[in-house]
Amino acid sequence: MSSEGIEAADLILGYVLEISDKGGVTVSFAEATKKCLIGYQDRPDQRNDLRQLIDTAVIHGNRSLLHWAVRMGRGEVVSALLSFDLKHHIAKQDDVFKTPLHTVAQTGDMIVAPLVVSAADPSTLTIRDKAGQNCVHCAAVYRQPALVRSLAEAAKLNTDVTLMEDEDGFTPLHLSIFYDCIEITRLLADPRTIIHKGGVGLSALHYGCAKGKWSHVNVMLNAAALGSANTAIATVDEIGRTVLASAICASFAYAGGKDTVLRMVGLLHEKKASHVITARDRDGRIALHHAAKAASRDIVSALCSSEDVKCQDTIWKQTPLHQAAAFGNLSGLDELLKIVDRDALLLRDSASRTALHLAAECGRNECIRMLVKASEEKACPQLLDAVDEDGLLPLHIAIGCDEVEDRVVASLASKERVQCSRKDGQKAYHLAVSRERVTIMQIFLSRFGGDALQAKDNVRIAHLCPWICVRLYLCTEGGHPMICALARALEVTDPEAGLILKGRPITAADQELKKEREDKAFRIQKLLEEAPVSPQVEAGFVVVPSWLRKPKTEKEILEAGAAISGHSFPLWQEKDSDLLVKHHSRSQLYEDPTGIFSLSTRQKEVFAVGLDQFRRFPEAFHPDVEKWKAFPKTQDSISGDKQCCMAKESFSSDCVKQGRLGDCAFLNSLAALAYWEEKTGVPFLRKSIYPKEKAADTEMPVISPEGKYICRLYFNGGARKVVIDDLIPTLTNRPEVRLTGASVIPGETWVTVIEKAYAKTMGGYDAIQGSFAPDNLYMISGWSSEKIELDEVRSKSKDIGHLWEFIYPQLRDRKAVAPRESDDESIPADRKRSDGRFWMEFHEVAENFESLYIAYDPSRFAHRVEKHSRFNVTGQEAFVSSARKISAFSPQFVLEFHPSSTDLATEQVEVWIQLYRHVTASKNVKDAKEKKIGITTQVYEGADRVLSCNERAHVLNESDRRKKNTTLNYCSDSMMRLDKWKLRWWKTEGLKQRSSEDVHLKYNVVVGQMNRKEDFNFTLSVFSNVKVTLKELPPVIPEGWVSQYHDGEWTPETAGGQRYYSSFVTNPKYTVYCVETVESVILLESHQEYTVGLYINNEQRCRKSFNPNSMMLTNVKLAAGETTIIVSTFDPGCIGKYRLSIHTPPMKGDTVYPAVKRV
Repeated sequence: MSSEGIEAADLILGYVLEISDKGGVTVSFAEATKKCLIGYQDRPDQRNDLRQLIDTAVIHGNRSLLHWAVRMGRGEVVSALLSFDLKHHIAKQDDVFKTPLHTVAQTGDMIVAPLVVSAADPSTLTIRDKAGQNCVHCAAVYRQPALVRSLAEAAKLNTDVTLMEDEDGFTPLHLSIFYDCIEITRLLADPRTIIHKGGVGLSALHYGCAKGKWSHVNVMLNAAALGSANTAIATVDEIGRTVLASAICASFAYAGGKDTVLRMVGLLHEKKASHVITARDRDGRIALHHAAKAASRDIVSALCSSEDVKCQDTIWKQTPLHQAAAFGNLSGLDELLKIVDRDALLLRDSASRTALHLAAECGRNECIRMLVKASEEKACPQLLDAVDEDGLLPLHIAIGCDEVEDRVVASLASKERVQCSRKDGQKAYHLAVSRERVTIMQIFLSRFGGDALQAKDNVRIAHLCPWICVRLYLCTEGGHPMICALARALEVTDPEAGLILKGRPITAADQELKKEREDKAFRIQKLLEEAPVSPQVEAGFVVVPSWLRKPKTEKEILEAGAAISGHSFPLWQEKDSDLLVKHHSRSQLYEDPTGIFSLSTRQKEVFAVGLDQFRRFPEAFHPDVEKWKAFPKTQDSISGDKQCCMAKESFSSDCVKQGRLGDCAFLNSLAALAYWEEKTGVPFLRKSIYPKEKAADTEMPVISPEGKYICRLYFNGGARKVVIDDLIPTLTNRPEVRLTGASVIPGETWVTVIEKAYAKTMGGYDAIQGSFAPDNLYMISGWSSEKIELDEVRSKSKDIGHLWEFIYPQLRDRKAVAPRESDDESIPADRKRSDGRFWMEFHEVAENFESLYIAYDPSRFAHRVEKHSRFNVTGQEAFVSSARKISAFSPQFVLEFHPSSTDLATEQVEVWIQLYRHVTASKNVKDAKEKKIGITTQVYEGADRVLSCNERAHVLNESDRRKKNTTLNYCSDSMMRLDKWKLRWWKTEGLKQRSSEDVHLKYNVVVGQMNRKEDFNFTLSVFSNVKVTLKELPPVIPEGWVSQYHDGEWTPETAGGQRYYSSFVTNPKYTVYCVETVESVILLESHQEYTVGLYINNEQRCRKSFNPNSMMLTNVKLAAGETTIIVSTFDPGCIGKYRLSIHTPPMKGDTVYPAVKRV
């Protein structure tokens, strides 16, 4: 044997002995190898014996020595093995069908890769692993370009390799785009690979656009330029949409797409391929249709032509002008209006609607203004007079849409149009009253007179006289809210609080109260000396101390969230010692201090008390019933018991099985997250269950020797620690029947652990029947969740494709758990198994199910801020009778951006706002969760407190608003609400460079409730890719101020109207006497839907203002002495009750509040 052969043999021997010491190979194999190497100098034929021995060697996982050497990055050993004529080992596959080429693709070793590639036969490059992927697929998945680079240098990257598809229909180029490995994309992109569709139905260029991977798209466009660029861009997907159209749609969801789209358009113009720009998809839409929805001015301008703007799709017969108006694309609409003529303005869709009809239907105020202006400029009044197939004018539709501002509605009106009837005979007057649009009614009456007030519709009903009166609901459940609030504040009983409110002296028994309570009671007695009645609507005059509304700190809110269902759930601490199994006792079993869980009704039906027992995991999951009795009293031997474990290999969605509990919704969410963890590796469940050997999210939990398990669940402000024992109900005679959720794999306990932790948060097994999917997804994963109402989509959008178009960018994205549409009509064999799962195409899901839930990974955003606060209505019922339209008392937060220079170049900033309602019930947690509390968030420009929802318009991206109104459920009655905003923060367009002064940096986020008012704690989370801070505004009534209210009524004699009427002097008047000059907040509320106002006169000035339903004035200076306040409606003759509230800081002297007297 040559010296080189001996050296190679020595290297192999050394490597064999090395991995033998680590348990890589058996000792017998190592000894046989050593024996073969003896006497090399004398017996050259020994080389063949060694080669034969190595050729048959099998290490763990059915790997060859070459597999193992490649995996360990041992280039010298790889070279030695290949020198022994073992090149055929490159084609050998292990247990998961991976060759050494797959292994080097995974490791990305730059030394080993050229060695293996140079020795590889071209046919080995096409060998597939268990996922149907060749070695280039594998390199793309693991983002390791070394193997691909070596193949390219060796000229072995042929189409047999680069166009091969895995079991999901992906080529290597598709995967390099998905996993964002730009270097592999550069190596693989050529005119053939970028247009190959594969089984996914999308070319790589198409796929890159759909995923918003603009850097990859530009690399592929460079490759396309070498061939036929127009052919590459003209390729269509399964719905007939070109690459250009897909890029335009994706640019809405992914930043940075504008330049790429403009480059495509430039290439098409350069190649004189305008037919690609005007190519229609399956619905007959051209690229301009898609751009009109939300694309920038530049894109619309580049695509726009006088002919294209008249192009109607084949489904709804809508033009790009319809699309821009419906989706609220102001810049796009402006560009379109520059070239449209009268005919284009008047084009109608399949429902005979013009663009103005759609703008009114979707509440696009600015679009309506622009279209009305265009109709004037182009002498086209017919646009405002056009009637759709239902006989509706744009005016009728605008009145029925609450989003359309009153003045915008007025711009659509004329004397003839307000007299125009719908098919049911109702006119604009009828609609204004039925929608309670008071201001619109006033405008109509002032401009067109009141002749129409007696007009009747087709059923002979005159809705207009008298006007609708609405009396707001006042909660009196469980006693008056003021009494309950006072009792909580003083820590006394409700009857005791009632005595204090009535001004009665403290009894002898009350003297035993703590001094703190006595001090508070004394303060209340002093404030209520002149108000010896309990607060009622008709009571007249009551003073309320504002400390009853004292806000809680974030620490107090989080502490309150720890105590629910009679248990304590502290915030998660990574350093807790009991998270590691080494700190668990091996001599004593853990028992939950709260005791045994109460059973559900179905469990009680089969559980026999005295016969059946609560048993621990080793007993409950042990297959041999007779061994139960003999099982040791401690679980010290569990580590060696193979019958009981947390999970055999992984958390599999296939093994989740429901017990005799009605928690199918929770287990469904659990199975969905388990499936996603299997598919993506995101450790939802691994990081949720403890104890573990090591403190790492990816570490698999283990069995506790003392039967103590800890789960990380997300609720009430963050991740919380839920500690349980392993006692579960079992049947003695039928141990195979599971009363709780379990895994179908014998001995696995993870399903049972998480279900029991969830049951503990709810108060027991009897309280977990029925739940809400977004709450469950958030509780287990901490991901933001939303609900999409498919019924609403079908009824409003009339095209289920609209929904698919909205959520498609989220699909196949590892940052979201979402459904997947079928790639082809054939059904793979694994989908035919009867394993409890069924498969449907997306359009079938959308047509047959009511709702869809999607969970998003919050780490998709670079910045996240949170605030924990409270919606506190305590005491408001005592002075706010109609707070539904008064935003001033709602929690409000200043959202401030701190952009970088790169951020300033983006026209709009994407912000997600999540509102999560806490549950603080000591019992009946299920009822508290299911309580109908409509939570909502609204965003306004500026940092000032919003006093009324009528004060100024919401600031939000109109395209997002369209999506909310057609595809997304508000989830207002659930525990969680997720709002997605795209804030157009540029103050002006067209600037080449921007500073922070050129964008809106501050916004006001208002947390509100719909309908009835309830106290609740909440967490407000803001997600953004721009650095952001969140600060809660102080309450409109500062802490320590005193509040008083006065009830009154406008009668036929005192309803005088505003000051321009001669009857103004008859309005109710109040004199306010102050011993010193003080600041104040004054609020006037009407129990009816009237426009009301305040006139405040003193020696310094006269202050007046009007607002619908209520009027609040802040920073009102009440001078020392007398001030006159007049309460008025806008029009005379408006009869009804009102309430006047005056809030001031305590004054010096015996009387701490102003003296108010009705004149």
